[in-house]
Amino acid sequence: MTNRHNARFTLKQAAVDWITITAANGSAAQRLYKEGCTLLDIQKRLGNKVIKQQPHGYEGTHCGAVFIGRNGDAVMLRVTGCIAHEAATILQDVDVTITRIDVQTTWQIEGVDATWAECEQRNALRKRSSLGLYHLSHIRHILGNGKGDTTMVGSRTSPRYGRLYDKARESGEARYDNCWRYEVEYKQEVARNVWVELCKDNFSTRTIVGIVSEQYQSWMFDVDFMEGVSVPIEGAGRAKVDAQKKLEWIQSQVVPSMEFIVEAGYKPQLLLVLNGVDGLDIEIK
Repeated sequence: MTNRHNARFTLKQAAVDWITITAANGSAAQRLYKEGCTLLDIQKRLGNKVIKQQPHGYEGTHCGAVFIGRNGDAVMLRVTGCIAHEAATILQDVDVTITRIDVQTTWQIEGVDATWAECEQRNALRKRSSLGLYHLSHIRHILGNGKGDTTMVGSRTSPRYGRLYDKARESGEARYDNCWRYEVEYKQEVARNVWVELCKDNFSTRTIVGIVSEQYQSWMFDVDFMEGVSVPIEGAGRAKVDAQKKLEWIQSQVVPSMEFIVEAGYKPQLLLVLNGVDGLDIEIK
């Protein structure tokens, strides 16, 4: 297993890695469409396949790392991968709405092995346990099926979602040997707050590192090697789930299992389990 004390860290990249932008109408929508078409043309010249798509009601064209589309007067641009950072800097002076933005820092970490992400997950869980912080976003470690493992933080539907993974194995590119990517996906209001912070400092490396560092620290990861000033991002954490949604989940997911248990002859044991729920008084016959 990895020994953290032997690790040596070198920052290789700090960038925007995904951006979804919309503009309702007017000059902002015109500018967004123009810049999107320019990026799309570059992707076409690179030989990428052109596909017609209609995400979220925006009818348009996807090619390579770019989608540009319209919904009436409104325009949506989505750019992924290494050109997302360039697109973001070009559009920082346009009155747009950010619905999703991913930022990443990629570190070359010498002296560690392929278990780095898993070890960092375990360290974060131990730290949470020692501090009694059981309410924080869920951390899970996913086996990579040949492309390296990934430690994920939070839910894909939450406003903040983290991924820590072996970039060399994920990409297959030699330039990422011994590199690990710390990535955060922001959505909705939180994405817009990230955009504001990035625009303040012209999408600088220090701001991106500060945003990623602050986020992983809040999840109880040890990222002291990300030197600099942390940049906190305001906004909601995980969206609250109301009681009705929980009841619907119980009906669709839990009730079928309970019925199976009853049919198998374990009704008394099931009632004992349910009787242990605070405030739920069940008469056991």
